[in-house]
Amino acid sequence: MMRLNEFYEMPKNHPPCPPQRPAGHLDPDIFQRMKMISAFVDCVRNINMPNDVVSLHSHDFYEISLFLSGKLRYLADNKRYQIEKKDILIVPPGFTHCPLALHTLTEPYERIITCVSKDFINFFLSKWHAQNVYKTILNRPTLFKTSGTPYEFLCRYLEYNAIEANLESPYADAFLAGNTLCFLSKLMEAHDIDFAPTRRLKKELIDNIISYVKKNYSKKITIQTIADEFHIGKTALLKLFKKNFNCTFHQYLNLIRLNAAKNMLAEDLNLETISEAVGFNDYSGFYRAFKKEFGLSPKKYYAQIHSSAITAEY
Repeated sequence: MMRLNEFYEMPKNHPPCPPQRPAGHLDPDIFQRMKMISAFVDCVRNINMPNDVVSLHSHDFYEISLFLSGKLRYLADNKRYQIEKKDILIVPPGFTHCPLALHTLTEPYERIITCVSKDFINFFLSKWHAQNVYKTILNRPTLFKTSGTPYEFLCRYLEYNAIEANLESPYADAFLAGNTLCFLSKLMEAHDIDFAPTRRLKKELIDNIISYVKKNYSKKITIQTIADEFHIGKTALLKLFKKNFNCTFHQYLNLIRLNAAKNMLAEDLNLETISEAVGFNDYSGFYRAFKKEFGLSPKKYYAQIHSSAITAEY
């Protein structure tokens, strides 16, 4: 049995990551199926150098990585992730993964790896009725970008795992198991079935979404854009808008754009230029939305406010 620390310090002459094949058609020899040391939770701190080579592999346990430094791309189940400091990546058993293009890194990347057995996860799911967590977080690779978000506190649990594992205390196994349960429970507390945040975090999330939309309304934004940006399930986000704004996301976005257009109409700008500047794909769509919202066309509104301005001058 290869120990975890032996695996994560891969020899430099290890065969490189082969070209990606369709899901379900990977050669068995690229799988590096490792075995855990303990029955429940293991933890190791690891540094990869730019000249290291790590091939595509999978495990029979859950791998929870907290990235401490370095910026890199990471492949998990045919999806590429841009990894940054304080990101948490959860890779369930059987999903292939590996860092990409380590040779392009300008600095080493360091991470804390907590390995959790399937038996331990099943125990957690059965005792705390946490099937929602499994459906949304633990049944596929999931990346949490915690830096600067309300979820940053989750990093501390994984950092404590590394500290305790390094002490080699006779009670380390008990601590790792208990602390990882706390991590999973906090993860469950922070997300519902669709990654919706708890009530404690909703106001801050809503404020952040409003701020994001107001800064980016001129760009191509969809409900999926917001879901990806804030790591929230699309269904939960739709419910969030309906409950807090009594409208759909599309209606809210259009209102922000139309109010911005009203302000721009006070200036002497071309109507089609304004339409494009506030994020509409074509003028006809802008025209219909404007007239529906304000009861008159953009051209008539423009004429009205400029007529009022001329009258006021005299």
